Amino acid sequence: MEKIVPIDLISSNDNYKLRNMIRKDRRIFILFFYMILFLGVSSILVTATPLSINPNSPFKDKNNNGIDDRFERINERTVKVKKDSNRTIISSERKEGMRKDEIKFIIQILSNKTIITVEYSSKSGANREFKFIYEVLGLLEYQDVNMDEIFDSDTDILVQNYSIQYNSSIAYQNTTVDDVIVHYLQIFTLNQIFKINIVASEQFIKQNQITLIPNALKFDFIIKDFPFISNTSRIALHCSLVAETEFRLNSEEEITFGGIGGEENALSSHLTGVNGILSWNPTYLLNEQDRNCTMSIISSIEENNEYKTEFYLNYENGEYILHDPRLGIDGIYKFPISLILIYILIGIGILIVSGIGLVMSKEEYRNYLINRILYRDKELHQLTMEQVLENKIRQKIIDMILDQPGIHYRELLRLVGTSASNLTWHLEVLVNYKIIHKQLIGNYLIYYPYIEKNPFADFDPTLVKSKTTLQIYELIGDNPGIYQNKIANRMGLNHNTVKYHLDKLLEANLIFIQKKGRKKLYYISIDHDSIQENPP
Repeated sequence: MEKIVPIDLISSNDNYKLRNMIRKDRRIFILFFYMILFLGVSSILVTATPLSINPNSPFKDKNNNGIDDRFERINERTVKVKKDSNRTIISSERKEGMRKDEIKFIIQILSNKTIITVEYSSKSGANREFKFIYEVLGLLEYQDVNMDEIFDSDTDILVQNYSIQYNSSIAYQNTTVDDVIVHYLQIFTLNQIFKINIVASEQFIKQNQITLIPNALKFDFIIKDFPFISNTSRIALHCSLVAETEFRLNSEEEITFGGIGGEENALSSHLTGVNGILSWNPTYLLNEQDRNCTMSIISSIEENNEYKTEFYLNYENGEYILHDPRLGIDGIYKFPISLILIYILIGIGILIVSGIGLVMSKEEYRNYLINRILYRDKELHQLTMEQVLENKIRQKIIDMILDQPGIHYRELLRLVGTSASNLTWHLEVLVNYKIIHKQLIGNYLIYYPYIEKNPFADFDPTLVKSKTTLQIYELIGDNPGIYQNKIANRMGLNHNTVKYHLDKLLEANLIFIQKKGRKKLYYISIDHDSIQENPP
C-alpha cells in the first residue's frame, strides 16, 4: 500500500510541488508548536497522579500462562464464598482501582435442577446493573434419526427423559495454587451419575491446560455411568438462560473473555456496556478421547420483559463424559494505560494533521509518528514514540494494519502469532498513542491507521446486526471481484437472500460494483481507488 491518505492531488508542475512541500513543512511546524503546548499543559496536570503500572516495562510473564503480568495484576479480584441453608454466594470484587466492580454468583440447588444467578455492579455494594440466570434442567437420551448430532424433538426419538435428583448440599473447599487462592465447589446427584464441579480463581492461572479467569466460573460437567437404554443413542444436557436482553450465539469470529479463555463457542447477552457469557469448549472428553460437542437452541421467547433461551449440549454415548463450560461477565477488563491525558492531547494534534491532508508512504508515516513528539522531554513512566515503534510485535501489527485497513482482531491474532492478552496490550498502546484506531462494527472489532479514512465512520452499525451480512462482507473482502452466484454457492444461500444482504451493504456504501461484461463484480469500498486505477 503506497498511499495512506490520498487526499491532496499532486500536480506534475515542479513549482507546484515545491510550494506544496513548503506548505507541508509549515503544517508540520504548526503541529510541533501545538504538541509542545499540549505537552507543557499536560505535564502540569498529570505529575500529581502517580501510576501503579509502569508501561516502560517489557512484556513479562513470570507464571508462564501467556498473559502479561501487569494485565493480570490490575484485573486481580478478591473472591469470597458464603454458604447458608439453601444457597451459596460467590462474590468477586476487583482489587485495584478507586472504583471496584463486583460480580455475584448465587447458586441454588432444587431437587431437580441447579440455578446460578449472575449479578454485576460497576461499583461494589451498589445495586446490580446487569443480571442473568443460568439453569441446568436435566438429561435426556435420544436416537439421532437424521444423524445431525443434535436433538430435535420433531425428527429424533426420545428414549428417556432422565429424572435428576440433586443432593441439596454443596461441597466446598479452597486451596492455594502458585500463591493464588482457588475455590472449589461440587454439586452432585444422589446416585452421583451427574456432577457439576465449579472453580473460582482470584487471578489468571493455568490449571490442567485450562486458563482460569477471575471474572468467570469454570465448570466441569461430569456424566458417569449413565443408564443408557440403547448403545446407539446420544445424550443431551438441557439448559436455559434468562436475561433482560436476548442471548444469541456468537459467530466464529467473536472472542470471549478477551480471547484469554481460548477459542470457545458462546451464548452472550449484552447490557450496560458488559456481556453476560456462557461459553464452552467445542470439544469434550468421552472415555478419555476428544469429541466434538454440538449445541442446539430449542426456543427463545420473551415474557414479562425477559428473554428465555433454552438449548441442549449434545454428547455421544459413553461411560464417562467430561465437558468444561465457563460462566461469567465479559467486557470488564482494565488495561495498564498511563498518562491518558497526554494521549488525548496528542490525539488532538494528530487530528489537526489528518485534517491537513498529508500524502505519506509507510516509511513517511513512521517518520511522521516519531517526529511529531520527538522533541518532548521524557516523563516518568512514559514511552517515547521511538520506544512505541521499536517493539517488533508492534511493528508487525502496524504493517498489517497499513496493508489491510479494516483488518479484524481475530485475523490479527492469527497473523501476529502471539497470545491474545499480549496482542490486546500492544493494540491498546497503539490506540492510545493514536497510531491506529479501532471500531466495533456489529460484533467485529476492526482496526485502521489513525489517519486512514474509515469507511465505517458514518455508518450505522445496527444495519449489520446480521451475522450473514458480515460474513458476506468478509467474503467479498477476502475475494475481491467475486460475483453473486459464487457468494450464494460459497455460503449455501439462495440468490434472493444474497441479494438482500448485498443491497444492505451497497446502501451503506460498504461495497461497490464493477461491471465486467454481463457480470457484476463486488468489492469492498476501501479498495475503490485501486480498482478504479486498475480496472479488471
